[in-house]
Amino acid sequence: MDTFDSLLGSLRIEVELTHYNPYSFSADPTKCHYRGTLLLQAQDLLGTTSPKLAWEGLGYKARIEQFSLTVASPVHRLKLWHADEMGRIPVPRDVAAYATDGARYITFFPRKWTHHGELAVEFEITIPYILYPPYGRNYQFELTASATVTVVNKELNQEPVVMRRTAPAVSFELMTDDGWPI
Repeated sequence: MDTFDSLLGSLRIEVELTHYNPYSFSADPTKCHYRGTLLLQAQDLLGTTSPKLAWEGLGYKARIEQFSLTVASPVHRLKLWHADEMGRIPVPRDVAAYATDGARYITFFPRKWTHHGELAVEFEITIPYILYPPYGRNYQFELTASATVTVVNKELNQEPVVMRRTAPAVSFELMTDDGWPI
């Protein structure tokens, strides 16, 4: 294989809701949660099986060095990140995210393979009440993500190859208007 860059495809973001009114959906309107998934497409190296089986069968391992999310509205900006390992120490499952500011606003869940051959990291963004728009107004948030992934093949004694991917932005809206239609 001439290049490792072809091992990984694109990165994308999926969010469950694009519009959210905490006064309509939540028992506790002071907490607003957006759930989503970061999906990194892995290529099927053999062309006849799932990417996960091909990667494992050929001895490749992908390690997420860093996933970063940026959540921005006209008046706010949070940059948050998560990794499989800190240095060479695995990140404990109960550790949600690492950031100087904003760590309490996002939770990352353990990485897993999907049925479609994608590496997936689910996340939940909590927008605190103090960041809500004024009553009757909407805030448009933009969510962007990037991933730094290291691919290793220990059987071939190759040095780790670092790749970076950026996802197209996804928008979602937070509103504080009681009569929003579902």
